Amino acid sequence: MHSFIGEGYFAQLATLWSQESSKASGSPHLHAENVIFMITLAKLFNGEHLHLILPVVEPLMTGTDKFKQAAAAEMLTGLLRSILPVLYRWSKHWPKQTREELWSWLTPHFDVILAQAKPDTVSYWTSFLEGDSAFSMTKALNIIVVFIDSVGVRFNGVSEKYSSIFFDNADSNYAEIRTSIAKYQWRPAYPSAHALLVACAGSPDPLQIRQGFFSYHVQSIIDNLPKWKDEQFPPPRVSQSRYYKVGLTMLLWLWVSLYSPEACLVRPHAMALLPELLSMSELSDNPELQKYSGAALRVFSSVHLPSSLTQIVLENLVSAIPQ
Repeated sequence: MHSFIGEGYFAQLATLWSQESSKASGSPHLHAENVIFMITLAKLFNGEHLHLILPVVEPLMTGTDKFKQAAAAEMLTGLLRSILPVLYRWSKHWPKQTREELWSWLTPHFDVILAQAKPDTVSYWTSFLEGDSAFSMTKALNIIVVFIDSVGVRFNGVSEKYSSIFFDNADSNYAEIRTSIAKYQWRPAYPSAHALLVACAGSPDPLQIRQGFFSYHVQSIIDNLPKWKDEQFPPPRVSQSRYYKVGLTMLLWLWVSLYSPEACLVRPHAMALLPELLSMSELSDNPELQKYSGAALRVFSSVHLPSSLTQIVLENLVSAIPQ
């Protein structure tokens, strides 16, 4: 492989990576496979080909073509993540001279990167500058979700701590992480049948199907949604708004939960969010929120309601319509 990488290899690679994709993509993002490939090359050869890579990257990052900027960001991200052992578990130390060569080239180019960043390319350079990638964080989150599902109700003792972490990060910049957060669920539990019977006799809501376990977190989000809606970025940056990111996370969470066997547990949260769901379903400038809010409303309407809650839901629906 060493003999295969010659003078024009990285120029050909950059040409390939900077081609316009034929696949429709929601939001601009770096391709994980390209970043990992560059990391692998950098680790394998200890930055030996740096003098061939940097002259290829420079014209890509200074141009206005967003696909060329994406290719430049992917190459630089792979290089940078290969020499920062503190931040990246797969990195390794390069020779001092090679590290200094990269930093001496990169430092004065930060001004160029910031000057060239536009609404449709800023996410490339955000991923380049941030400490970790969405791909590794998503893996860690998925492991946590699988663990929670595996231990079941035995997780309840620490569930409040983790639910706070999940809801506090509902505005993550990464769609993969927001999707992982949406998979988080909670189930009621009692240490014995006797404890359940005592709770049923003394509590109006022993299984928390009327109040909801996450009421505090959901209400906090509901209180802030109007403010975040007023702070939305205009198109085409609307997907970078906090209202969009938090709203989409909540819609995904409702949609996943209402399809699960524990749908009755998320019903009170869906009822509390009903005015926001109806509002999002009418957003003409945000088709993704409109689509997911409509899907959440449809699945919510199909969940069986006990007769004791029918009147409450109807009252909430009627009061939500004028809003």
